[in-house]
Parts: sequence; C-alpha cells; structure tokens
Amino acid sequence: MNHRNLTGPEKNETFKEYFDIMEKELSGSRGIIKRNLNREVKYLAYPYGNTTPLVVELAKKLGYRGALTIKRGGNPFFIHNYRVNRSEVYGDFTMNHFERNLMIFQEQSLK
Repeated sequence: MNHRNLTGPEKNETFKEYFDIMEKELSGSRGIIKRNLNREVKYLAYPYGNTTPLVVELAKKLGYRGALTIKRGGNPFFIHNYRVNRSEVYGDFTMNHFERNLMIFQEQSLK
C-alpha cells in the first residue's frame, strides 16, 4: 500500500506496531485490487525486493502463493516460491538495453 520496506521495524516502532503495519500492508493492497478490479491477488512483489522469513510466513498465512524479489538471475525449477528472482525494467530502456537486461547469464552487470 505504501511501498514500505517490510524487513524490520522502523526507529521507535514496537514489534507489535511493526507486525500490525506489515499485515496491513500485505492484506490492504490485496483488498484494494479485489475491490477495484474484482481480481484475486495470488502473488506479491516485495517492496524494494527485500524480504525476511517473517515476511514470507505472513505472506503464506495471508494466502499469497508466491512472491518476487528484485534479485537478478534465473529461476530453476526448485526456486523457493516466495523468493523468485526477477529483472527490473525501466521506462528509459532502449530496446537494446531491454534485450541485454533479459539475458540470464551475463559476465557484466548492466550500466
């Protein structure tokens, strides 16, 4: 809902406050999509691509079937359903840059 980093409490935030906010972030956005688009949300893209075992377990509890990080790389058949890799695509990419970004195995990172 607010694209908050869910990996831990913010300064001066109790664990209970953090957990309640995390649950609201994960369930609230699903509710908005369901209400406005009448679509079930089955997958989560972690804010900033970051997660922890606690976030994973809460996502499972709330009914998500999987989740995406922003870690570049391929996804073998045995990838953890809640730690799926993906490549980001930005609006200023040229077609050549987009093609290079989709390559799974690269010797250099994109500049």
